[in-house]
Amino acid sequence: MSEGKQSAKFPLVVANGMGGIAYASLLFQWIWSLIPIFYPFATSEEFSSCILSPTKDGSTPVDIPQTLSIQIPSGGDIISVIFMIMISLLSLAIIVYIIIKIPKTTGKIGQTITRGSAESITPIIVKNRNVKQKTKIIERVTWGVKVILLIAPLAISFAPYNQGDIPLTRAQVAITGAMFFIISSLLFIMQFVIAKLAKLEAKDIW
Repeated sequence: MSEGKQSAKFPLVVANGMGGIAYASLLFQWIWSLIPIFYPFATSEEFSSCILSPTKDGSTPVDIPQTLSIQIPSGGDIISVIFMIMISLLSLAIIVYIIIKIPKTTGKIGQTITRGSAESITPIIVKNRNVKQKTKIIERVTWGVKVILLIAPLAISFAPYNQGDIPLTRAQVAITGAMFFIISSLLFIMQFVIAKLAKLEAKDIW
C-alpha cells in the first residue's frame, strides 16, 4: 500500500477506533443503568424458583462441589512446567485478543444499529429528495440516534427507584452512569471532529 493510501486510511482507523471504544462504553452504560430494574427481579424468589427446581419435599437441592486435588509438579519435572507456562501464555494471548476485538465488534454492531435505524427512518421522514440530500440526512439522523442512545441510559440512571431493592445508593448509580455518559460522549465528539476534518465518508464510520 502506498504512503498516500496509508495516510488517507489513518484518520478512518482512528475515527473507528474512537467509535468502537465509545460503543463499548455505551454498552456498559446501558448495562449499568438497567441494574436497578433487573437486579430486584434477578434476586427475587420467583426468579430463583424458575432457575432451581424444588425437590419433592419442597426444598431446593444444593450441589456441594467436590474438593479438587491439584498436583504441583516437582522441580525436576521440566516438561510439565514448560507445558503450564505455554498454557498460561496461550490463555493470556486469548484474553488480549478478546480485548482487542471488543471495540471492533461493538463498533460494527453499533454501526448496524445506528446507521441501520437512520436508513430505515429517513425514507419515512423525507420524500422526493435526491440521493445527495438523502445521504446528508442519513448522516444527521445517524448522529441523532447516537445522541438518543447516550441520553436514554443517563435518564434511566437518574430515574427514581426503591432504594432497598439494590445494594447501591442512588448517588452511586447516577454518578457512575454520568461517568459512562461523559466518556462515551467525548469519544463520539472526537470521532465526529476527526470525520469532519478528514472528510470521511459517513457510511464508513462506525
